[in-house]
Amino acid sequence: MKKILLSLLCICVFSIGTFAEKSAIAKEVELKKAKLNGPCRAPALNPARFNATLSSDMLTITAQNYTGAVQVQITGAGGSVFNSFYTYGAAVETVPLTTLSAGNYTISLITESGTYTGNFVL
Repeated sequence: MKKILLSLLCICVFSIGTFAEKSAIAKEVELKKAKLNGPCRAPALNPARFNATLSSDMLTITAQNYTGAVQVQITGAGGSVFNSFYTYGAAVETVPLTTLSAGNYTISLITESGTYTGNFVL
């Protein structure tokens, strides 16, 4: 009986630890530049960089070396917009995802020089 209880306890502790590790790991959302608005320009010495990192219930968006407005949109599989806002310049924005249901989503960062898009799954 003690062996059975000890075995069940070990399984529970392992399962909880594995769940906690999976939910706490931040995952990088790959952003690709979808289109170029306006004329082509020479590459910058310090080009603008955009990153999105997904954790269990938050999406963190980082803009580096950028000075203009960035429109951020999060859309669902059907194309409906769930969240849309603007950020300005080099910034870090955190978006709570607790109101979104499980599914596939797209994040779009719309700038003067182009649109960066990436997909993530909740």
